[in-house]
Amino acid sequence: MASFIMERGGTPLHLPLTLQVPVSNESPKCKMDLVLISSAKTVKYSPDLSHFLSNSKVVAIGEKTALSLKEARVGVDAIGTGGGKNAVEMVQTLFQPNDKVFHIGAQVMSTSLRMAFSKWDIPLHRWVVYRTIDNPQAKIIFSGLPGIDVACFSSGSAVRAWKRIDGRARKIVAIGPDTESVAKKIGVKVDKVAEERNFKSLVAAAFTL
Repeated sequence: MASFIMERGGTPLHLPLTLQVPVSNESPKCKMDLVLISSAKTVKYSPDLSHFLSNSKVVAIGEKTALSLKEARVGVDAIGTGGGKNAVEMVQTLFQPNDKVFHIGAQVMSTSLRMAFSKWDIPLHRWVVYRTIDNPQAKIIFSGLPGIDVACFSSGSAVRAWKRIDGRARKIVAIGPDTESVAKKIGVKVDKVAEERNFKSLVAAAFTL
């Protein structure tokens, strides 16, 4: 993301608002026929995925997740680039009767992903491999930063952490409607939403303000 900002002549400032920590859950004992993986972090926190998913149909959310999976020698059958709703649609196209459908990823699913699955009347199995927590150093780091012109958020958890440290910026941009929805619920004004759910589009939106 920093490279996209510098390409446009901006100065990137990184404020690590959240941290991811592993969750010690046993791997599923049953076969995972059809799997949705929503984040590249899933690969980091679930070693040996290539073993567990050797005979699974796999859908990744976003190119970054797909690349991480391929580097871990996991075959990717489809890539959802339009957020949770689009990803679930991809899963539905690959679904066969009696398939066990799994989501592997964070403890808290995004709003759009959760809603999309809730509208699909099938059992959803979950393998939680990490959770997101506030960075205890975030407030100290923020106090040492110069004034922020535009704050860019790529997740609802980051917006919540920003609110808790009383973060301030001239303008705020969200990567998608899920992140914008979280911001609205906790009273954080979003000035722009990225047209596509990726960092390049997020930065492009920031430079329109």
